[in-house]
Amino acid sequence: MCVEDPCENGGICVTLEDTYKCECPHHFRGKHCEQEIQSCRSALCKNGADCVDAGNGDFECVCREGFHGDLCEDDVDECASQPCRNDGVCINQVNRFTCECNEKYYGVFCQKSVQSCKSSPCMHGKCVDEGESFNCICEKGYKGVLCEVDIDECANHPCYNGGACIDKIGNFECRCPEYASGSVCELLDSNPDISHHQVLPGSVIAAVSGAGAVLLLIVGVIIAFFLDRKRKDTWNTEHTRSRHTDAPRSKSRNPFYFYKQMGRQSEDTQKLLSRFE
Repeated sequence: MCVEDPCENGGICVTLEDTYKCECPHHFRGKHCEQEIQSCRSALCKNGADCVDAGNGDFECVCREGFHGDLCEDDVDECASQPCRNDGVCINQVNRFTCECNEKYYGVFCQKSVQSCKSSPCMHGKCVDEGESFNCICEKGYKGVLCEVDIDECANHPCYNGGACIDKIGNFECRCPEYASGSVCELLDSNPDISHHQVLPGSVIAAVSGAGAVLLLIVGVIIAFFLDRKRKDTWNTEHTRSRHTDAPRSKSRNPFYFYKQMGRQSEDTQKLLSRFE
């Protein structure tokens, strides 16, 4: 296309893919460099642009919003960035755009769904439309994206002193044993040694009871060991004496007979010994 040399006034023709372009010398404008620039008197700026005299017969166009180019001749395509969502159609306008939305969406960018809360997706809560999505504000006692999960208020074991926790909607109930009372079984009614304001969890009571039982068992074993040892020592002593005397041996062979003769045992010891006679 540059064979015919279409550029005037010393312009240089540049061949493009399917057209050409004239690179004009200073002081000339236009497609073919046919317009001589005479500062802003020629009023070459387009689309309401302001012309600024740059001196030496040159000028500059200050474009309004929505236009660009040396002479502000080109409209800026606000739809080039594809601002409309959800298959909305973008309509380019001067310095602005509009989106034509389909029937399922609305909003400046077609970003809001008209179906978000219409299907009542929240099982135990209030639905709030947030444009492309929705949010469920759950009722007390529920959680989850759709408020579908019942919160287990018994998960933290709130009941004390062996109380049984009953989970309810947004609340719980403690069923206390006979010796406890209060909303969480925190009051012990039948134990005068424990303050009514002292809170003892069931696990603590079980641990104390178990430790007490083990301690009593150990004490019992120790007492039985020493009683048996003393019984054997007494029997051996009396058996040795019986070899040198003619005393009746019927009672001397009974080791508990000598215990009863000692006269110093306590009443509890006598009761224990009586079980073996």
